[in-house]
Amino acid sequence: MSIPPSPAAAVSAAQVHCLNCGALLSGTYCASCGQRHQTHPPTVRHLLAELAEGLTHADSRLWVTLRYLLTRPGFLTREFFAGRRERYLPPIRLYIVVSLAYFLMLALLPETSSPSMSVGTTPTPSLEASGADLDCRDLKVSGWSSPWLAQRLQEACLRMQQDSGIQFGKAFMRAIPRSMFVLLPLFALVMLAFYWRPRRLYAEHVLLLMHNHSACFLLLGVEHILSSVLPAGLMEWITPVVLLYLCWTVWRSVDVYYAQPRRLALAKVVILAMLYTVSATLVLVFTGVATVLSL
Repeated sequence: MSIPPSPAAAVSAAQVHCLNCGALLSGTYCASCGQRHQTHPPTVRHLLAELAEGLTHADSRLWVTLRYLLTRPGFLTREFFAGRRERYLPPIRLYIVVSLAYFLMLALLPETSSPSMSVGTTPTPSLEASGADLDCRDLKVSGWSSPWLAQRLQEACLRMQQDSGIQFGKAFMRAIPRSMFVLLPLFALVMLAFYWRPRRLYAEHVLLLMHNHSACFLLLGVEHILSSVLPAGLMEWITPVVLLYLCWTVWRSVDVYYAQPRRLALAKVVILAMLYTVSATLVLVFTGVATVLSL
């Protein structure tokens, strides 16, 4: 006569472990690594279902994030540091997606004659004109530069002259996203000096800048799309509106997140805006020089 297993043995036999990390499972998803437990190999139907679930979930997070990004500046940064993060796209992923989409759009959409304020308005036509008219023999290099640098600039000038600056324009546009990504942590150091009481973490300034840059790229992208399909006369009214809304977005995000007295906050924003303009200009100049030397 067989003896039935003890309750302890039955419980032990019923225990299921994660196939990925080996942790004990207490539900469908592993509490240690997050992998979903599946006892059978996935079928094509299962893969399609997972794809649909992933796309719809990412899509809902994306639209919620973009809505708050444009309508409630500073809110997403506050939510992130309050621990409410799962319902929104992560700040770094949001910035990468929006910035890459913006600069890709600039490369694909044709140049327009409307008064666009876009930072990334394709500069190829002006570069072509300057490259065609540039006389490399008249190129002056300051006395402190090395002969090697002078020779490289002369050689790059000749190559720009041969293709009317087309390659330089394309290379410069490809380098701008990386340059802006470098500018973010550098300018966050400047903000760290402006917001030291109460004490703020360096990461707070970085993430606020990421959210603000994402909003700016999004607004500039909308403005550039409109400039490609609407008459120039109408864009003369739309562009200032977008510019004003962009300025309000930056101001409102700082006002909401740092919650300082209005006059003090406004003074800081004005000073930071001037410093940012200088910093961005220097970064773009350096990017231009580096692009010329890489030709």
